[in-house]
Amino acid sequence: MDETTRARAAARPGGWIWGTVLVLLGMAGSALAGPPAAAAGGQDFPYPADALLVVSLKGIKAIEDHIQELATAAFPKQAAQWRDRLRKDLAADLLKDRDTSALRPDARLYLVIHDLGEEFSNPEWSLLLPVQSYKEFCTSFLTLTEQRTRTREAPGVEAIRTAALMEEETTVYLVDLGEYVAICSELKQARDYRGQYTRGSTRALGPTLTETYLRADVAVYVNVESLVQRYANELRAMKALFDFVLQQAEQEIPGLDRAQKEMLKKVIPALFQAIDDSRAVVLGLEWGAKGIQGNLHIRFGENTASSRVLVREKGLTPSEWAHLPAGMQWYFAQSAQGQIGKFLVQTRQDFRAADNDPQGQRLVQLHLNDLQSSDLQVLREAVNWPGYSISVARYRDPEKALRAYVKLHKVLGAGGYAHGGRLRNAPGVREGAEQHRRFTFTEIRLHFDWDEMLGEFPEAQRDAARDVLKRILPERINSWVGLVETNQHKELVELWASNWDEARKLLDRYLDGKESLVSRPEFAVLRDRLADSSSMNIFDLNAITPVVLDFLELFRLEQDLLPLPRKPKRMDTNTPAFALLNYRCQEEVFTLQLYCTPEAVAILAQFVESLLKNAD
Repeated sequence: MDETTRARAAARPGGWIWGTVLVLLGMAGSALAGPPAAAAGGQDFPYPADALLVVSLKGIKAIEDHIQELATAAFPKQAAQWRDRLRKDLAADLLKDRDTSALRPDARLYLVIHDLGEEFSNPEWSLLLPVQSYKEFCTSFLTLTEQRTRTREAPGVEAIRTAALMEEETTVYLVDLGEYVAICSELKQARDYRGQYTRGSTRALGPTLTETYLRADVAVYVNVESLVQRYANELRAMKALFDFVLQQAEQEIPGLDRAQKEMLKKVIPALFQAIDDSRAVVLGLEWGAKGIQGNLHIRFGENTASSRVLVREKGLTPSEWAHLPAGMQWYFAQSAQGQIGKFLVQTRQDFRAADNDPQGQRLVQLHLNDLQSSDLQVLREAVNWPGYSISVARYRDPEKALRAYVKLHKVLGAGGYAHGGRLRNAPGVREGAEQHRRFTFTEIRLHFDWDEMLGEFPEAQRDAARDVLKRILPERINSWVGLVETNQHKELVELWASNWDEARKLLDRYLDGKESLVSRPEFAVLRDRLADSSSMNIFDLNAITPVVLDFLELFRLEQDLLPLPRKPKRMDTNTPAFALLNYRCQEEVFTLQLYCTPEAVAILAQFVESLLKNAD
């Protein structure tokens, strides 16, 4: 670690804490068995039950092994080099003058936040290190300089002076907990550890959160119940501020249309209701030969308003997305049979008339209401940019949904908005334009206003921005929308393509199911992770990264910034690099899941590395 990096780390509050964490990550130790199962009555932890936040690290050896497994799978050529460099840096800096044999490599480490302090600027923390014995820790892990500063501060509490926390020496307090040593920032906290305190337990988590907390390589537990009680006054003040925002939304807020104002009025109260109803949050990260997975769980109180919302959410069955065509950049599926699903679908319905067209605004809202009352059940899409995709929507009343959808386009004029873009001219709508396999389709022609979009860019950058825009959103694009029957269901299908022949072939691929997403062997790693999900977002990073870079390039040109990340090298153009984002609702628990295959991890690592180099 060079002097600049050392100074930056030392200047951060709690830098010594994270330095110690890295020490443990870098140490070798005995092999670690699988995570311990929670006992029937609950498994206890060494930290206090009223702690606000806890970061838990799995056994040292397990983490090191899993990092090596991931590196071997994602970066096979660089894995050994990265491992040797990590060990060398740790041995040269963080482990200098410390005998790590005093620490138990097969036990968890905990960083505990007891209080965030006034204005969240001075947190009270403790670090719980697993040790062979308190005596060995003090006489071997502590440096000779730290040992000379040991003093007795209270019964069972010692203090040391250390320069590891900041550039200047600071005092921390040590307590012997038997299998752990508590290193505390405050004497008060050390005394609490020395006394009789109620320990944290899996009973506060529940089965779903417990499983992730114990299995994860790194887990974060947030005691929301205690947090809300501790900062009740601050939350009330924040809620009052947002209530004022909602009042303003009834009037005129620049930049927000009517639909956005209505959405704001739904989101803010729901957010504060969720905070009031939540009891615990667990974020778990695990990595290894199969990639990286993160699970965010929020557990709500039983029979609260939020838990009742979760009960009404429905999961997707494999048949909902099994026939989506393979080889696309992005796959999306959403159950819309609950409040969350319906709200998320509504955020995608981006239709509005021009600001100077009150009659159009009234008609757009009328047809949007008809579309929503058609009762969407499931929406799924497979997308390739630019302008090649299939969207399949199942409604309780598909005929009504089709009529409303076509009329939405008919009432839009120049200056209106559809599908995220401003229209240069009124859409061209030709009903009954095409027929295929007994199904009839209406053609919709859109002409987007590129001049209006490019007006946001500095004049010197507009030509470059136009070239990038062509790769993302065609200036003119066609779609065909109609009803098809599959598995005794009548569904609304919309096809986007440059011509009808391409659209028809995409429809055949969906109806025949011969080149489907699930036919790809690489999809097998995702199948189990989609069980009981209410949504599905799957990205092939090999295919979609160029599109993301084009969006970033537009942002760079608009803001007149320095060049952004270069295009990552593809690991294998024939192998998808899948990244999955989905959510599920089970009883009182809301779960958000992110998963990246090793191929996706490799692409993301290149992307981040390039971004950091440009930032420097």
